[in-house]
Amino acid sequence: MSQPATLVQRPVYTPEALLRRFLQLFHPIHRRAAFFSAFFGGLLCHLYILTNMLPNSDSPFTFFRSQDLTSQGRWLLAWVCDLHSPAMLPWFTGLLSLVYLSVCAVLLVEFFSLKNPLLAGLAGVMCAVFPTVGSSLTYIYMSDGFFAALFFSLAGVWCLRKKVSGPAGWFWLALGAVFLGCSMGLYQAYFSVALVLFCLLPCLDLVTGREPERPFPFFFSLVRMGLACLLGFAFYYGMLQWRLAASGQSLSSYQGISALSGSGFSLSPDWLLNQLYLIYRAWRDGLNYLFGELPAWAGSALCARMLVVCWVSAGVLLVWLIYIRRLWKSWWKLPCLLLLLCLVPLGVNIVSALTADVNYHALMRYSALLPLLFLLALVQALLRTGGGLFSAWFPALPVLACALLCGGWSLHTNRGYLNMQYQYERTYSLIVRLTDRIQQTEGFSSDLPLMISNTYALTQDERKMGDLTGMTGMNGVRLYEVYPFLQALYTWGGLQMDWAEGDQIEAVWGSEEFQAMPAWPESGCTQVIDGVLVVKTAPTE
Repeated sequence: MSQPATLVQRPVYTPEALLRRFLQLFHPIHRRAAFFSAFFGGLLCHLYILTNMLPNSDSPFTFFRSQDLTSQGRWLLAWVCDLHSPAMLPWFTGLLSLVYLSVCAVLLVEFFSLKNPLLAGLAGVMCAVFPTVGSSLTYIYMSDGFFAALFFSLAGVWCLRKKVSGPAGWFWLALGAVFLGCSMGLYQAYFSVALVLFCLLPCLDLVTGREPERPFPFFFSLVRMGLACLLGFAFYYGMLQWRLAASGQSLSSYQGISALSGSGFSLSPDWLLNQLYLIYRAWRDGLNYLFGELPAWAGSALCARMLVVCWVSAGVLLVWLIYIRRLWKSWWKLPCLLLLLCLVPLGVNIVSALTADVNYHALMRYSALLPLLFLLALVQALLRTGGGLFSAWFPALPVLACALLCGGWSLHTNRGYLNMQYQYERTYSLIVRLTDRIQQTEGFSSDLPLMISNTYALTQDERKMGDLTGMTGMNGVRLYEVYPFLQALYTWGGLQMDWAEGDQIEAVWGSEEFQAMPAWPESGCTQVIDGVLVVKTAPTE
C-alpha cells in the first residue's frame, strides 16, 4: 500500500519576512546599542560637514569626478563610489558613510564580546567620533569608499573567526582572503585594521580563558590568519594587475604605490637588510604614534591626560587578568600574549613596512582605535570576575576616560570643520576678486596663457581654530600649486585659462617689466607681458 506524499512546508521569503530576518541581526541589545550609538553619535558629531560644503585642497577638481584611482592601487574604489554618482554629495555620501561605520561598530562589538549595553554603546560612539572619521569626511566625495574598506576588512576577520574545520574551514579562509583583498582595493591602509585585530583578539582569548588548553589549535589559528593575509594580498595584487592592463594605466608614484610594480625587488643582502629596517621603523613609528602623537588628537590637555589614563588602566587590567588566569603557569600562553601585544604597533603602521615613500596621515590611522576597544573588553572581563572592591570600582576609571575622550574628539573635529569653513570663505572671496581683476586687465583674453608668480602666497593663512596638528584635510582649502589653483578659478570664478609654458614663465620672470610690477593686491599687479597674463602675488626683492 502506497504511502501518502508528505508535503514539506518551505519558508516564503516575502519582503516583510526578509526585513524581519534582517532586524533579527540587531536583536541582542548590545548590537542595537552599538549600531544606534554609532549612527546617531556620528550624526551629531559630523552634522556640520554633512550639511555644508566644506572644501579641502583637493575639492576644486573633485566636485564632479569619477573616483577611478586604479593608478594608486585602488582598483575597487570607482565601483563602490558609483553608489553616489561622481558628484560631491555631502549629505547622501555622509549618511552612507555613517551606515557603513555603524555596521562596523556592531562587528567590532561582536569581536571584542562587549555584551554589556553600556560598553557596547560607548564603543559605538568611539567608532564614530574617532578623529580619523572626521579627517576622512573632509574627503566627502569618496568617504563612503574609505568606510566600505573598513567594512570589508572586518568582514574578512569575521570569516576567519568562525569555528569551522574541514572543507568549510577552507571556504571561509578563502572568502576572508577575498574580503581582505577587496579592502585593500578600496584603501590599502585599512588592511592594518585586520592585522591589529589578528593580534588583539587572540590576546583577549588568552586573558578571558576562551583559548584552547592545547597550544596546537591556538598556533594553527594564528597560521590561518597569516595565510589569509598572504592570500588576500595575492588576490589584491592579481586584481590590480588585471585592472591596470584592462584600463591601460600604470602605477603612479603616489605614496610609494609604484613599489608594487616589483622593479626594486631583489634578494640581495642589502635589499633584505633594508626591508628589515623598514619593518623596525614601522614598529618604532607605530609605538611613537600610540603613545606620543595620538594624545594630540584629544583636543585639550585634559582629554590628552585621559588617554594616558586609558593606557595605564589597560596595563593594570592586563596584569590583574594575567594573575587571575595564572597565565605564567603555561609555557606558551604568557609568551604568546606578550609577543602579540608587541606586534600591535607594527600592525598600526604596517604600510610603512612595505615602502619607504609613504607619508602616514590621519586617514590611515583608524587601527589606532582598536587598543582602546580592547581596553573596554578588558573592563568587561574584569566585571565578569566578580567580587572585590577592585572589580567593583576600578572599571569606572577607564570608562569615564573613554567617555571624556569621545567629547574631546568631537570638539576637536568640529573645530577642524569650523576652520575649513573659514578657509573656504576667505579663499572663495580671493578667487572672486582675483577673477575680476584678471578679466579687467588691459588686453585680457581667455586664450592667453596665465602665470601666477606664487600661487601659495595668495592663500597662505596660518590662523586656525586651535591646534589642528595631524588632522589631515582640516586645514581647509590651500591652493598650494598650479593645478588646484586653475581648477579653483574655473570652479568658483568661472574662468578657464591654460597655464603658461616653462620657457614663457622663465622669460617673463627675467624681464624688467615683471620686476617693476607691484604685488597683489596693489593696482597694476596684473598685466599682459609678452603674450602672457601675469599675476604678481609677492615682491621679488
